[in-house]
Amino acid sequence: MIIDATLRGDCFGCGNCLAVCPMIVRKRNGDGEFVEEPILKIKNGSSNFINKEGCNFCGECIRACPRTPP
Repeated sequence: MIIDATLRGDCFGCGNCLAVCPMIVRKRNGDGEFVEEPILKIKNGSSNFINKEGCNFCGECIRACPRTPP
């Protein structure tokens, strides 16, 4: 997956992807679709997908990543 490969690049675990993910925000705010498991998780200083089925591939995580080239 493009998103998965991009996030695994040189991630340093800043958490920007977690802050902008609309699926995680929906769960946190309690509106819209409820997601049982978070989509992304910072593990060992790197962002990893843990629930790809819940991802809508919007790309917000990539746009928010300071390591993503412009």
